[in-house]
Amino acid sequence: SMKPSSSSKSSVSSSSAGGGGRCQYVVVNDWSSGFVAEVRVTNNGTTDINNWNVSWNYSDGSSVSGTGWNGNLTGSNPYSVTGVSWNSKILPGQTAVFGFQGNKGSSATAQVPTVTGSVCK
Repeated sequence: SMKPSSSSKSSVSSSSAGGGGRCQYVVVNDWSSGFVAEVRVTNNGTTDINNWNVSWNYSDGSSVSGTGWNGNLTGSNPYSVTGVSWNSKILPGQTAVFGFQGNKGSSATAQVPTVTGSVCK
């Protein structure tokens, strides 16, 4: 049998054959000294995602300021986020979004780090 092509249209991340999650880091707003960004976890699978936990880190000295919203933020480069009561379970086809403000490091534009975690298939 022919195997499907391993190339992916998405440069963010690709889904495994069994579904799973797609994790994205999106810069929503970017100004001279700071930024607002979102981490989005989308359930591309057929079963619920429960108690997701994702992480990222900056290589240019950027930092998250405050605690963000729609998630529980812990750590300091790497940062980790878990869901709160209303979005820790992600139904198939749904997306949980965690937002936060940050301070830019040495980069002229806000850095876009890779989001990792067992849910990011």
